[in-house]
Amino acid sequence: MRVLIAGAGRVGSHLAKRLVSEGHEVVVVDKNEERCARLSAEVDALVIRGDVVSIGVLSEAGIDRADAVVAVTGEDQVNILTCLIAKEFGVRKTIARVSDLRLARIAERLGVQRTVTPEIVTAEHIATLIGGALPITEVLVAGEGFKLLSVPIHPASPAVGRSLGELPKHADWMVVAVQEDDRLVQPTNDYIFKEGDRIIVLARSEAVGDVKRFFSR
Repeated sequence: MRVLIAGAGRVGSHLAKRLVSEGHEVVVVDKNEERCARLSAEVDALVIRGDVVSIGVLSEAGIDRADAVVAVTGEDQVNILTCLIAKEFGVRKTIARVSDLRLARIAERLGVQRTVTPEIVTAEHIATLIGGALPITEVLVAGEGFKLLSVPIHPASPAVGRSLGELPKHADWMVVAVQEDDRLVQPTNDYIFKEGDRIIVLARSEAVGDVKRFFSR
């Protein structure tokens, strides 16, 4: 798979290394000379210094041949615009890092395939999205009044040894994913929680303490 990454910061760099190690063809675009030089020396990928919303730069990066475009710069608007440009070039998989919930909803209505929140925007998570293994990414955007939590299950948690279907039903939080090694999967009601499991929980801001007490003690 040919993947174009916009942004050579922490997440973009880790993602590039991860995808290259898996045998994917990777191109990274970033306007910062220092970041480009550092990444170019660390990974066997084409690293281009330039503006990620420049049609000329994206054309040089081969956006018309990309199977996926991932925009993880520090600017929501830039990430969204990069993905919309990619869509015009016929790229089917587009993933944008968006911290503003309202912008995320607009981006998805405009055709950006996936938006991810900064709280879980990790190289492992995005690599999973590129592979299409996580069907619930539409809920993985935290906005006003909500938080996404990555929570390890403590040995003393009442969740240990119980299935998802057996957990108390709460209007203020819900388990949306379980991290298995480097993958995020959607648990079924039969999933049995184990000590040390790491789960992703979407919660109202005021319920964060309750979630941590229930799962992490």
